[in-house]
Amino acid sequence: MNESQEDLFASDPSIPLPQTTASFAEKRPLRILVADDNAINRNVVQTILDRLGYQPIEASGGEKAMGLLKKEPFDILFTDIDMPEMDGVELAQALREHEKSSTMGSNKTEIIAITANVSPETKLRCKLAGMDGFLEKPIDQDRIKNQLLKSWRRIKNRPSRS
Repeated sequence: MNESQEDLFASDPSIPLPQTTASFAEKRPLRILVADDNAINRNVVQTILDRLGYQPIEASGGEKAMGLLKKEPFDILFTDIDMPEMDGVELAQALREHEKSSTMGSNKTEIIAITANVSPETKLRCKLAGMDGFLEKPIDQDRIKNQLLKSWRRIKNRPSRS
């Protein structure tokens, strides 16, 4: 299936994609964590990533995500900004602090904000917290795919991938 055929399916996550899209993930193997307190939002991102051939792990909030991040490495974290208890900005700050104190070295997790709040102040808060990308809701396959391609360029050259 070519890129234009995939676009036909991008706007409606209820339409199943043929399994040939797995080649995207096969060419760019990534461990992905999705953190969002809203199950529907997690499901949308999960469905898109599934279509691309990934098997992301889900966390229903920032604290649960941080627990998973402390146990095992992830290449990319997609996180909602507005979550109770530990929001996405706090999660990013906590992860960056954890990475500094651990033996992860230069293999830091790419952190991608997902939010409907696209104010300049929110974007600045995300950047200052150490986030690497910013996606505006509503999310679609093209936005996720483009972000994965941007992140892959940085991730593929890490020492642990050599």
